[in-house]
Amino acid sequence: MYSEEVFITLIRVAEEDENIRRFLRTVAGLDTFQRNSLINGFIMEMTLKGAPSEFINAIAALRNPGVIDALREWLDGKS
Repeated sequence: MYSEEVFITLIRVAEEDENIRRFLRTVAGLDTFQRNSLINGFIMEMTLKGAPSEFINAIAALRNPGVIDALREWLDGKS
């Protein structure tokens, strides 16, 4: 289970930032191992850059299969 608030935060950021949208599209297309590796690296990068904890938590939530499923549905609606 995941927090709907976390997903909403992620979508809001994606709607405002094309780079994040591209990142999410990439993440959604990867298998679990590759996805988690990319997410972990991105979290480290964002932490070093001082990104807000809410954003980092939203990215970390992408490790959850339920969040990925919801993300894929959202992305399908954007296509």
